[in-house]
Amino acid sequence: MFVRSKSTEDLASLLDWLTEQPEFRGRCEVVRGRPGPGEMGAGAEALHILLDGTGPALVTGLWGWLAGRRRSRTTIEVTTADHRRVTVSSDDPDEARRQLRALLEKTGPR
Repeated sequence: MFVRSKSTEDLASLLDWLTEQPEFRGRCEVVRGRPGPGEMGAGAEALHILLDGTGPALVTGLWGWLAGRRRSRTTIEVTTADHRRVTVSSDDPDEARRQLRALLEKTGPR
């Protein structure tokens, strides 16, 4: 599973938060992409999270992290290994939780 954000600060915050959770320690890594056409810099960044049966915990974790960020608008895109994706925001963490749960219900261990 990959989590992307336009904000590298949001990704860093999420990575810090996830690595504090025992079930995700050692399962997260930052992935840097190549710059797109006409772009400069290191390219997009994403978090790669190995689920391996931790999907339900990830829904709870992402929801809790987003809910705690209501003061700063945070939007992330979650993509599964089979290329299904959802974009969720801190504007409505309950809707984010519903969408994440629906996305991950069909995702087996990876």
